[in-house]
Amino acid sequence: MSEPTHEVKYFSYDSDINEIKRVLVREMNKLGATKLRATYSGGHDDGGAEDLTLYNKAGDEILVTDHTSVYNGQLMAAVNGLLATKFYTWALGYSVYGHVYVDLNEKRAWTEGEIETTSYETDVDPLELNW
Repeated sequence: MSEPTHEVKYFSYDSDINEIKRVLVREMNKLGATKLRATYSGGHDDGGAEDLTLYNKAGDEILVTDHTSVYNGQLMAAVNGLLATKFYTWALGYSVYGHVYVDLNEKRAWTEGEIETTSYETDVDPLELNW
């Protein structure tokens, strides 16, 4: 893989979710990925995705990376955009941690994790792939 040469577009809690989805799908397609799993944590004014694992159509792991990798700048920004629509500015009175999943075949993104000691699972809006 070659290093990306384009400028990274960052998202915030008030970004258009459809734009985040388009960028997420575009970046996954560039890498031949149909599924993504990212670990996230945060709270008290700071948070986001810490690593990404991508899978191809056969279910094979094709890329594992952390927040420092040059290969995932825009992809990591899109995942963090999804998380920002859920956790806003991370100015939470509690801590959260878990995983965010994206499955392009199912046209779905969702999170699983913990808020302090309370378990939850919350769906992010389904991905819209017909643009």
